[in-house]
Amino acid sequence: MDQRAIDIVVTDSDGAVKAQSVRKHSMWRKINEKLQDNRLSGRRDADKILDCENPEKYKCLKRVLNIAFLSIGVTLLISVVAVIIYSSIVGGK
Repeated sequence: MDQRAIDIVVTDSDGAVKAQSVRKHSMWRKINEKLQDNRLSGRRDADKILDCENPEKYKCLKRVLNIAFLSIGVTLLISVVAVIIYSSIVGGK
């Protein structure tokens, strides 16, 4: 597939020329569109689904996920500190 880019040349009051590629901006736009969560975009009851009427319903799930993420974070932090200490001790010899 042949992709063509349009170069836009912009001059400011000083006469400096700046060239911008539309292709770069379209690439970022495509990436941004892929990252958007559009699963509920066509549904009429999307607001009702996204509005959590009963937050106590997911209390256990939130607790489990918080514990999991905190333990993973602390483990990674300890491992990084251990590697730094190990490399400073062994690298100095």
